[in-house]
Amino acid sequence: MKICIIESPQQPKTTQTTEAHIRQAIEIEKYLKAQGHKAEILYTYYATGNNVTDYDVIIKSYATYYDNAKEQLRIINNNPNAKLFWLTNEYDLEIGGSFCKLAKSRPISIIANFHDTRKMFANHYFVNMNALFYQPAKKIPPKKYDVCYYGTYRRDRSKYFKKYFTDERFYLSTSNRNFKKFKSIGCKFTPISKLTWSRTGYDTLGYFKYSLYIEDEHTHNVFNNLADRFYEALSNNTIILFDESCINTLKKSEIENYDDFIITSFKDITKRNYEADLAKQKLWIPTITAEKQKALQYIEKVITS
Repeated sequence: MKICIIESPQQPKTTQTTEAHIRQAIEIEKYLKAQGHKAEILYTYYATGNNVTDYDVIIKSYATYYDNAKEQLRIINNNPNAKLFWLTNEYDLEIGGSFCKLAKSRPISIIANFHDTRKMFANHYFVNMNALFYQPAKKIPPKKYDVCYYGTYRRDRSKYFKKYFTDERFYLSTSNRNFKKFKSIGCKFTPISKLTWSRTGYDTLGYFKYSLYIEDEHTHNVFNNLADRFYEALSNNTIILFDESCINTLKKSEIENYDDFIITSFKDITKRNYEADLAKQKLWIPTITAEKQKALQYIEKVITS
């Protein structure tokens, strides 16, 4: 089948990228091509010049405030017979007003990392898309630092930020704008630039022994598959440590024997044996490898059936 994946940003100029949804789209494109489909990613920040009219499937990946909706809708409208899907792993993300209007006249199905019940979508497909972030053959740099957290400031996690960011030995990777938000609630940390993710070389996460896993309070009781940071850490021999509030998510996840990696304070991070922890977490790899394959197969089945 002929499949188009629509992305919002500019095409990455190197093999490194920070946007998780682009890395996810690349994994899907690679898998679909390997299965014999004609798949391509269109980066629509600027006009693409794409005038294809015979796509069988069009997948809109994620959604951003800088979506070039005009260009994306032009591509979609040029393919009136294509099946339409929206791919997202953020429970609080909206597809955008132009696409909400489109959904009134043309069915759009959602493929999500969580159970979605919004009535605007024709079909709802639940799949562990974050498993696509697991990379089994990563080049791993020597470990230089102990522990980090990376990502944007999320108000729904503020009490956990204050709980753990109490020491400058904790490295925080985010934007300059977000550093101010963390500091405004009394957090202590060493600021570092955004992590980079490479398809051919090192991920900067690989320099860290440990990474903290916390989640929105909403997710404690509304299941979301394990976040991309779990699979990124596993790819880089970086030990993932879960705050105790994540227990419901862990119980419903694909992994077992996680009790040793549940923590309650920053002190719990400083008393660990990295080599022993690594040996235990590597036991999850066969399960994660199968989970990734299952997710890719399911996505292909959904969009091509």
